[in-house]
Amino acid sequence: MNAPLVSLRGLRVSLPNRAAKPMFGPAPLIEIVKGIDLDIQRGAALAIVGESGSGKTTIGRTLVGLVKPSGGALLYDGADIGRMDEDAFRPLRARIQMIFQDPQSSLNPRLTLASILARPLEAFGKGTAAGRRKRAGELLDIVGLPVAFLDRYPHELSGGQRQRVGIARAIALAPEFIVADEIVSGLDVSTQAQILLLLRRLRADFNLTLVFISHDLSVVRVLCDEVAVLSAGQIVEQGKTAAVFADPQHPYTRELLDSVPLPDVEEGWIMRGAATGA
Repeated sequence: MNAPLVSLRGLRVSLPNRAAKPMFGPAPLIEIVKGIDLDIQRGAALAIVGESGSGKTTIGRTLVGLVKPSGGALLYDGADIGRMDEDAFRPLRARIQMIFQDPQSSLNPRLTLASILARPLEAFGKGTAAGRRKRAGELLDIVGLPVAFLDRYPHELSGGQRQRVGIARAIALAPEFIVADEIVSGLDVSTQAQILLLLRRLRADFNLTLVFISHDLSVVRVLCDEVAVLSAGQIVEQGKTAAVFADPQHPYTRELLDSVPLPDVEEGWIMRGAATGA
């Protein structure tokens, strides 16, 4: 087997416990991620699942460099990015991107879509202003939005359309690794299906490695090859999605599966939903 694109070795992440913030001084730290080991192969679609507060989003934000590990190693293509300062990590930022849960808050309401999509290109010195606008139009087309939307603002779009813009921004720099954090949780069923179908197509077209963070196990079974089940900051079970769902070994995994109805025909569900429009 080839070397994984991403490897976590004993990864630990501690964050300030704002609920226990004292009157004076910094908030005490609380350990959110508690020494996990995980490999992510190139081209894989890995789901990280667990209940709210299990540490899923913290892991996702750590994978893209938004949160620094407090211990262990975070290896990306063999380099320990968890120990890099911003100057050393910057060249990798184009290769590593994130799609955020709430496009309403992650898209600048004061910028048009053309400006939002040109920002990553401008930050990395790619192209002229005219070239960046042209590329922004191409990105909208890739995610299924009209080029005429370039001069619209985020508030003029539906939730599903805003999430498509978030996806377009994430692929603007042609990354190889994307973390998608609960990106369909706030959408209706038909729009969820459209976004999932788009992600599957982009993964195939651009040979993306995908980490999909979700609490919705029916969505995970549709999209991901592998799954890691997270509980209280620790991975309690991992493996091929079909195998874990068919024969869960850990009691927590069984609880998650029992708590969510899983349709027998997910492929039919996603195709029917996609046909209804976003």
